[in-house]
This record gives sequence, C-alpha cells and structure tokens, in this order.
Amino acid sequence: MKIVKISTEGIAPQPTLDRLKRLYGAAWTLTERGSVGSINPRWWAGLFHLENAAIYCQREGFFLFDDLEGIYVPASEDSIRERIAKRFLVLARDLGIEGLEKQAKVAVLGAILLYLRGIAEVRDPFDGIKGVLALENGVLCFNQGRIRFEPFSSKFRVRDRTPVHYDPKATCPRFLEELLAPMLSNDVDLAQRHLGLIFIGQNPMQRMGIFEGDSASGKTTLVNIMVALRGDGHCCQLRTEHLDKQFELESFRGRDLLLGVDVGARFLNSIGAQTLKGLCSTDLYHPEAKNRTDRRPLRGPFNVLITTNCKLTYDSQGDGAAWARRVLIYECRGVAGRKKITDFDRILVREEGPGIVNWLLEGVDMAQREIEAHGDLVLTDEQLERINQLVMRSEAAEAFVQKCLELDPDDDVTSDELTPAFFAFCSARGWSPSSEQTFLAKAAILIGERFGRPRAKDLERNGKRSLRGWRGLRLIDDGWRST
Repeated sequence: MKIVKISTEGIAPQPTLDRLKRLYGAAWTLTERGSVGSINPRWWAGLFHLENAAIYCQREGFFLFDDLEGIYVPASEDSIRERIAKRFLVLARDLGIEGLEKQAKVAVLGAILLYLRGIAEVRDPFDGIKGVLALENGVLCFNQGRIRFEPFSSKFRVRDRTPVHYDPKATCPRFLEELLAPMLSNDVDLAQRHLGLIFIGQNPMQRMGIFEGDSASGKTTLVNIMVALRGDGHCCQLRTEHLDKQFELESFRGRDLLLGVDVGARFLNSIGAQTLKGLCSTDLYHPEAKNRTDRRPLRGPFNVLITTNCKLTYDSQGDGAAWARRVLIYECRGVAGRKKITDFDRILVREEGPGIVNWLLEGVDMAQREIEAHGDLVLTDEQLERINQLVMRSEAAEAFVQKCLELDPDDDVTSDELTPAFFAFCSARGWSPSSEQTFLAKAAILIGERFGRPRAKDLERNGKRSLRGWRGLRLIDDGWRST
C-alpha cells in the first residue's frame, strides 16, 4: 500500500502553524494510508480567525476584515461555511492533501463555525473605538494631540469609512467662501475648532452646538457634510421627547454624534431634554436594551449638533449655569437672492472633501492647544452674549421676578396685573413667553423664594375683593411698559 505523506506546511506561515498547534493541537488525524481521515475543527476555526481577523458579536453576528476596503464588514454564517469549504478544495488541489476535500460536509463545517464563535467572540467590538477614522486611502489616528496617517489594518477596529481620501495639500475654497463665510461671518474660526473636534469624535469641552437662524443659510448643508465626513455609522438622530423613555439611550451605543436637524422651538423643553447635559459630559447611564437582562454602562461625552430656524429655550429648573456651560450657539445668516445649489453638500464633499478634512484637522490642532491653555474654547463677547440670551429667555420668569419686582410694604400686585406685565417684558426682548398658567405657577415659587411672600387670595381692585396676588410687592418699570 502506498503511503501518502501529508503535512500542514504551506497552509500558512510557520509561526502561524506553530501557534495553532500550541493552542489547538494537530490539524487532522490520518488514515492508515496517510490521507486525512478527520479534521480538528478547533484548529481550522483558529486558522480562519487569524487569516480573516474574524470577530463574533452575539448581538450582530460575524465580521471579517476586508483588506481592500480597510474596514470590518458583516459576514453571514452561510458565507463563512462556503469560504471554509472552498479553502479545503484549494488546499487539497494545490498541496495535494488527500482526503481534505471530503471534509467539506455540513456537520464538519458546522462544528468549525461553532468553535469559531467562541474563538472570535468580542463583546461590543465596535463600541468605544476612539481616535481612529478610516478614509479611502488609509486611517487617520488621533492620540494625545498627535495626528498620524497609517495604512489600513485589522488592528483599527472600524466598520465604516469616510468617502474622501487624505491629501495634506488639498484646499476647500468653495466650502469656505460660498458656504461658511456668508452663513457664519465672525463665527467661522469657532466653527473650525468645534467641528474639528466633532470630526475626530471628541468633545473635551463637553458642549453641544446649536446653529440657529435663517432657513436658507446653509445649516443643514453643513451638518450633512459633517455626517458624510464622520460617517453614518457614528451618527444617530436625537429625539429629546424620547430621551427619558425605555431603550432610547441604548440606540446611542457605538455612536458619538447626535443630530437634531431643523428642530422646533420646543425641542429643548421636554423633560427628556435635561438628559442632554449629561450626554455631553461624562455622566454614567445604564440604559435598557431589548432582549437583554443586563444593563451595560453608557458614558459620553457625545457630540451634539442642532439646527433650527427658531430661538430655542430649555425647560428651566434653575440650572441656567449648567446649560450655559454646555452650549455653543451660532447665528446663521442667509444671503438674499443667492441661487440655490441642489445637493451642495454632496458636491462639496466630492470636489473638496480632502480640503475640508485638512481644514478640520487644523481646527483640531487649534482647539486642543486652546483647551490645554484655558480649559475650554475661548469665546468672543458676542458668542457669550448669545449663550446668555438663551439662558435669559429660557428663564424669563426668573429674570422678570428679579428685575421687575421689589419689596414695598404699602403696595401689592394681583395675578391679573403680573401676567400682562410679564408678557410685555418678554415682548420687549423678542422672547416667546410661556403660557399664563405656567408663568403664574413658576412665579409663585420664585416670589416665595426671593421675597418670602405667600400668594394671597383677598386683594382688592376697584371695589372688587378676593383677587389673587401678592402683598408687599411693587412692579418696577424696566422698559417693558408701553409708552
């Protein structure tokens, strides 16, 4: 009987073969005549894992590293079985490994797949990957203020890619002159620093960006460009009305940019909107997830971009200072008569994407040096005043009680006098007041805290008694009275 000599030599590099033997034993057992009688499924699962940088996630299945794309791509179990079967066939023919081709049976391939799950399992493999961004021709790495450009590698655990290539000499004149300069005017410098940090997925100053102003100014175009450059997989829709609901926070896992595009005036007034302050910082959450009993930790800081045509207000809970620390507000202006360019965001990404990337990377460098020196981005007086105006109009009742009421033991004020005065106070400043019922309820608390005056029920006006109001207070004219 002729004995066939079979060896694993040539299947993989020798260091890989040595490692597989050390971890899993022999690749196969041989028959009396020297052909492959049966294989060791753990050995072949380990080989597939090493050759394809395979990852298994219980929630999402298998991912394999694609050398051409430079990212991890999902792979079905059926496709993996087929790849292993083809590998058996090729090795049997190229290396003359007799009997190996016959091992491509459903049961054998299924056993390899079962072992592969355990060998390649990684819990939440793409969560919390920071400082890495895949472009078309390589990977940008951000570490301790340094930016490097490296070739694709499975060590960078990313699964989406920005559709531009890296070119350190590229510029973006149309992006700057046709979009940003008309829209942001004196805020272009702030936008460069802020958006640069968003581009690399960082938020060290723990602030959210609010772009408010004219409807045709280009706000949505700018956000779409940032989404394209950061990558869809890093972004998630922000729904403040659901932030306090079950499962909503879990949808942010693995994302770093939350988006509220073209939102209405009440966007920050829901109870859930208070959670935004925590999401922008490092507050710890344990959200519920469907079909899971454990509640895994979730922690920011997330980046947040909001665009609106309105002057937003938040639901005041005496936390104006906290909101002031968490926002950056851009005033966006439209250009009268400017011709609309369809899909301008796509045109700019296609034609000037590498230049926009360079502009953002310059912003990263400026922002990091500024934060290191000052602990935050440095804002102009105009930019600080916008934040102050957000606080003031959101806490209009507090501002009104502080500015327009004073103690006077010989005077009093009724609720029917206080409410129109408050509405006039807001109107003089261009603020949208809360409802009468909401204002009076909040005013009663504020007056009690500031002046120690309880609400009376028996004030008198024009011979009519039993009116509600406050004794010992007087309205002050702070410019709200009509002349």
